[in-house]
Parts: sequence; C-alpha cells; structure tokens
Amino acid sequence: MQQLQNNCRVSKLTVHPQNWQAKNASTKDYWYVSYRFYDDNLQQKKQVMIQGMNHLENLVDRQNLTKILIENELHNLQKGYNPITNKFHNPPEEDTNSDIVSPKTKFCEALRKAQSTLNLECFTKYNMKFIVEKICNTAGDVVVDGQAIDKIDIYCIKKRHIRALMNKLAENNHWSAYSWNNYRSYLMMLYKELSEYDAVESNIPRDISKRKIIKKVRTILSDEERKKVREYLQKNNPRFWLFLNMFFHSGARISEFFRLKLGDINLKKQIIKVTIKKGRQYAEIIKPIKIIAVPFWEEYLRGFEDENLYLMGKGLYPSEKNIRYDQINHRWQKVKNKLGIKADFYSEVV
Repeated sequence: MQQLQNNCRVSKLTVHPQNWQAKNASTKDYWYVSYRFYDDNLQQKKQVMIQGMNHLENLVDRQNLTKILIENELHNLQKGYNPITNKFHNPPEEDTNSDIVSPKTKFCEALRKAQSTLNLECFTKYNMKFIVEKICNTAGDVVVDGQAIDKIDIYCIKKRHIRALMNKLAENNHWSAYSWNNYRSYLMMLYKELSEYDAVESNIPRDISKRKIIKKVRTILSDEERKKVREYLQKNNPRFWLFLNMFFHSGARISEFFRLKLGDINLKKQIIKVTIKKGRQYAEIIKPIKIIAVPFWEEYLRGFEDENLYLMGKGLYPSEKNIRYDQINHRWQKVKNKLGIKADFYSEVV
C-alpha cells in the first residue's frame, strides 16, 4: 500500500493476465490494469480498472502501451489525482501561455503543447497522448551531435534527430512496420500543428520513409461460422447483434457511425445523416437505411426519443455520452475467442 498526498492511499497496480510481460502472453485474453484507491478523508474507496490496450493485437505493442498506462496513472496519482472525485487535489499551476509554441520551445514541451491544441477525435486523441509520452520518455536517451534530443529547441530539430529517435523507439519496442508508420503519422500531425505557430520550418517527419507492410488476405466467415455467430449473439448478447446488423448495412465507417445522434436518424424516410471527415474538414452526407436493416434499427431505438442522445452509449444503448469505438473490437474479440473463429470485425456476419 502506497501513501499519497491528502491522506489518500493506493494499492499495487496489477495487470491481468499475470504473464502479460512474457513472450508467450496472449492478446486473445482481455487485458486490464486494476488497483484500489482509498480516500481516508472521505472514508471512501474505489476499485479502478484501466482497459485502454485491448485494441492492439500485436503483443509487443500491447505490452508497451500497458507500461505507459501504468506509468501515467502512477504519475497522476503522485501528483494528487483522486479517481473518486476525478480531480487533482493540488492541480499544477497553469502556464498562461500553454497554447503558445515558439522556435525556442524545447522538443518535448513543443510536442505536448501541439498535442493540447490539436482538435482530434476521441480515439485519436487517446492514442496521441500516449504516443507523445512514449516519444518524450525516449527523447532524453537519444544523443545527436553531443546533445540529448529533449534538450534541443524545436526549431533546431533536423531529420537526423527524428530518424535517430525513431530508430531508438523501434529498437526498444521491437516495432513492426505498422508501428513505425503509425508513429510517423502522429508526428506528422504534431509537426503540421507546430508549423502553424512558425515553430518549425517544415514537416520533417513527412520526409522519413514509410516501412512496407504486407497486406494479409482478410479472413472471411464461412456459412457455418455466420450461423454460430448469429445463434450465439441472439442468445447471449442481443444488443451487439442488433448493432452488427445496423452497422454492416449502413455503409458507414465505424468512426462515422459513432458520431451519430438520434437526431441524425429518420426511420420513416429510412435515412441517416452521417458526418464524414476529409482531411481536417467535416461534411454531412445522407445514407439510406436498407429495408432489411430497418427492424434492427427499430428494436435498437425502442424507448429512446431524445434527439441529443448518442446512438452508441454504454451497454450499446443510446446515451448522453458515447463509448470509444475500440470497445466494439473488444466485444468482437470475446466472440472470436468463445467460438474459435479467426475472422476480424469487418467480416460480414449478417
């Protein structure tokens, strides 16, 4: 038990499965970090669970993200974060110029400030936070021309610095080609934001070469597997079954589907208004609801009329707050493990 400030305590953070750091750990298991938090002033306790790593199927990537989740949670707890009140006891003093980045801003500070001003979707914002922290945790260990990267002004960062940093990250974390390209993409987003403050001359990460990825043939459900999925979900998880049929007949991307509110749905006209993203711009388009899918929409929406509710809330019920769309992959992973199938979420199951 660790004593924290403001008369609070925290138990050891543990990970399920217990062998999560082993080379033979399975990404088919559902991973989570858990601990107990005690506020002796309020005389309350809370069991806390962190589950933000299960969207990663690569073992090393999932292990690395789990480590980051633990480090960030411990850091916040030591800085006074209280999971019961969802507040910091002694919030750090705010920098009145926190949104201003100059050419003299140090590399890591500049990335963090760019991250704070980017307008990102929930899941992308979530990933960006951990990627920036991972980069910054490594930058101090990478020395170029006799100087650690985290000590260099952002304007003085060159391509050789970014390449050396990515080489170190790839070496430490056993990156796949996908991980390399993913970090490159997030750095490009950050540098695009920094360029708008004239803090950098160009988008340097864009000049770093992408790694070639071998695209694997998507596994498709057989007729027998479709039947197994249908019968299993209708009996054990009917809300997920409704969602699958609604989604696969919608023609929308998963991110677009999760932006839907009830006011965007017109069952009488059999249409939905979908907000799509093109670059940094958003546009609204109308998509039809196929006749075959109407009964699933009607059942899913039964009893809900508030147009301001998000379609995809907790438990797959309309709610004021939508869930992260990676939770759909978590649900599908459980179905795959239960039924012994290998097809991914985007395989047709209806």
